Parts: sequence; structure tokens; C-alpha cells
Amino acid sequence: MLLPGAGSAGAAFTRPCLLAWGPAGGRCSPGCNAASSARHSLFPRCCRAPCRRLEAAGKSCRAPCSAPRSMSSARRASVVLSLATGPQSRMAALLITSLAWAALDPAAATPSSCAKPVEIKHGHVEHLIRYRCDPYYQLRGSADGTYKCDENDTWVNPEAGKELPVCEPVCGKPAHPATQMQRIIGGLLAGKGSFPWQGRLVTRHNLTAGATLISDQWLLTTGRNVYMNHSEDAEPAEIAPTLRLFLGGKGQPAWRVERIVLHPGYPAAVDLALLKLQEKVPLGEEVMPICLARKDYLQPGRVGYITGWGRGATFAFSELLKYVMLPVAEGEKCRAYYAARGPHGVLPILNEHTFCVGMSELREDTCYGDAGGAFAVQDPEDDTWYAAGILSHDRTCSASKYGVYVSLEHVRDWVQQTLAGDGADSQQ
Repeated sequence: MLLPGAGSAGAAFTRPCLLAWGPAGGRCSPGCNAASSARHSLFPRCCRAPCRRLEAAGKSCRAPCSAPRSMSSARRASVVLSLATGPQSRMAALLITSLAWAALDPAAATPSSCAKPVEIKHGHVEHLIRYRCDPYYQLRGSADGTYKCDENDTWVNPEAGKELPVCEPVCGKPAHPATQMQRIIGGLLAGKGSFPWQGRLVTRHNLTAGATLISDQWLLTTGRNVYMNHSEDAEPAEIAPTLRLFLGGKGQPAWRVERIVLHPGYPAAVDLALLKLQEKVPLGEEVMPICLARKDYLQPGRVGYITGWGRGATFAFSELLKYVMLPVAEGEKCRAYYAARGPHGVLPILNEHTFCVGMSELREDTCYGDAGGAFAVQDPEDDTWYAAGILSHDRTCSASKYGVYVSLEHVRDWVQQTLAGDGADSQQ
């Protein structure tokens, strides 16, 4: 709880020393008076006597709790004053909003617009603070972000203790979910913010591939996309500076790739790679990660959404993001189909880490440049979008029956361990 009158150490107070926190050893100036002091008797351990009397006695105000520290991606917080009454501690809350903790400096505090809470009989005032996350972020875990000043003058949360709360990106909640409208040749035109996790990866020779945002700094794509126009013996560290990543609508700047992490099973078994951007991307309506699937969404016939800027009917890369709705296919039929084609052309990787997807009833399909996009499914139970797979074999172009995807259910642990080892804030 921040009250008026905090000044820097050595500076004169223009208001009484009655702060919940303030500079240690702060001294009151003779300009204070008993009337102003009496207005601010909110905290029992704060100075209640007139400032002149305190200064004459050589005393200063005590700071019960220091100012709460700022936390990542939670630049705004709220202060809650709770009135506890009776043996059941019934709570009445007065919420003072919009204090910017990131800019909070006890030496530069601004007065609150709220008056001192009214005293009540058989009760007392208890001061709390509550952290809130910015839009498109949410508090991790079950804690509500409320901290109380305990008997040791420390801000504590009943569940998290002294540990600061963490704001992590919201995933899988697009502002404008896809609809089956706006049909165009070769797929559907994606509306603004319908698939905010879709990234556009551009290689050094300006070839386009897909990538899927899974946090505010990491994306999934295929290993083949990474090595496009590079020799097989090239190191990921050499390739990373040659890649550019675009997110959101037109006119957005390119993001540089800092690090490439290939799946241990690449290239023989798992065609997958993680890309770490040099900076965290600001989230919003058009940029938001997708959640990784936590259960099996790959029953045959289940329809998912795949997006991309891949080549269309004229084999030119699309200028607009498109999507198609495709069904999960039966694995045995898919494997038999590719086995019958013989060792000609580029064959997909088919194993326990992959699954197949067929064409739509209108023979809509993915094509060159769509690999790296997510097979996205919407779970009606929580109204959230999940990535069940990443498109690996995008060379079907309506000429082959089945596209092949890497199942994220089988690589989820690897993704989580990679992000956790890097210190990434992700709920995945």
C-alpha cells in the first residue's frame, strides 16, 4: 500500500512519515503538522505523532514492508486493502488499480486518489498487494497473485511464499477463431488474428516455409526447413543468422533467429527443430502461441486446421495466409500407400512419431512451403486451440493422398526440457 509523501533519502518530507514503505532512515521535516499526521493513521507501526515531535526526538518512520518487486510481463499491479472483521475474518476489499510496479520507485511515489479506509468496530485494516498480468499473459499456477505483509515485514503468498509470481503467455485463444466462410481457390482465406501462432520462415534464398509459435520466443518447424539451401554438414549455428521469421500481419518487422535446436532423432526419425528468437515477441491479437496438445486428438476422421503461405495451383507462393481443414487418416492405409509407390521421389518419414492426414472433400491440400505449420485442433471442453502435430511432408499438392506430420504428443517432453533448460517462461 503506497501512501503520499515518500521522498528520497536525505530529502525533506512534505507530508508526514506515515508510509507503509519508504526510505530507511527517512526524517520528517518541520513542515508537517498534527492535523496532516492524524489523517494517515492507517498502519499501526507507522509514525502517528506529528513530524515536528519525531524530528525533535531524533526518530524516523519504520517501513513495515519494502515496495513489491516488479515481475516479468506484469508491469501493472493492483493494491488491495482488506478489512477483516469478526472471528470469521469476513473480508471487504477496496481495490486501488493501475499502479505501475515496473516504474515504481519509493523515492518517486505519486499520491493515491483513494482516501484512507473508514475505521470499523471490532476489526482492523490489513494491507495486501495483488499482482496482475498484462493482456495476453496469465499468472502461472493456481496462486491468485495476492501477497500479505507478514509478521516478519515480508510480502508472502499462501501458496507461493516469498517467490514472485510469473506471468506466462496465454496460448490457444485467438481473438477471431477460424470459420468456414470466405472460400477461395486452394483453401480458405484466414481472417485477422485467426491463427496468430503461424510464423513465416524465410531462408537466405527467399524461399518460404512455415513455423509455429509455442511461446513468446520459441517456434517449432521442421529440420528440413532449417537445412533448406544448406548442405547436410552445415552446423545449426551457421544457419541461424541466415533465417528471418515474420509474425502477425503485413508490414511487421523480421525477427532474427538466435539458436536452432534439432531433435535428437533428426534426420532419420523425427523431422523437427526448435527455433529461439533473439528477442521475445510482443503478444497481441495477431501474435499468440498455440498450446501443445496434452491428450490424443489424432483419432481417424478428426478434422484439424493447417495454415501456411505455401505454393498454390500456379505453384507461386501465396501472398495471403490460407488454411484448409483436413481429416486424420488411418495409419495403415497411409503406410501401404507410400510403400506401393516404391523408392521414387522424396518419401516421407513414417514411424511411431508421425501420423497421416488426408485431403478434404474438395481435394484441398497442403503444398511446398507449408511444412512447419501446426495441425491445429480446437478442444470444445476448454475452448482452446492445441497443436497436435507439425507438417513435415508438404510435397503432396493434391497429387498424393496423404500428408505426413510429426506427432507432438511424442516429442512434448523434449520440447518442455529444451525450453526449461533455457529458462523460458512457458506453460507448455
